[in-house]
Amino acid sequence: RRVHGGKAVEKIQKREQALAEQAESFTEQYRAQKKDYNNVSESYKKSSESVATLSNDLNQITETLEQLKADIEKREELMQDTSSLGKIKDAMAKIKGEIKEMELRIGVLQHDVMHHRLKKTSTEVVVAKVIEDVDEFGSSDGAF
Repeated sequence: RRVHGGKAVEKIQKREQALAEQAESFTEQYRAQKKDYNNVSESYKKSSESVATLSNDLNQITETLEQLKADIEKREELMQDTSSLGKIKDAMAKIKGEIKEMELRIGVLQHDVMHHRLKKTSTEVVVAKVIEDVDEFGSSDGAF
């Protein structure tokens, strides 16, 4: 039976060796796949960080863009809102009309002042002539 037992041990040893070789093959495949997994995982982590950074940048750019759009819309509204410009034009026209009216009044007043000066001057000339005539009349006759 020893012979038979020796063959069984030999068979078991061959089987163990085959299983060990097979396990070694699986272990090498596991290590290679684990290494690939770690590489992919690291790449994913870097990509995720990059995506997060780019997302933050995109959010900031989007906020800036929205602010610029709002500013442009305000400026367009101001450019299209000509009501204040129309009010200014109306006020300017009113002021010009008032200036013309004042110039006319000034002209009339200047005319009146000139007329009164001429009247006063001619009255003074007439009074002076009358006084002169009276003086001449009184000095030539000697009596009234």
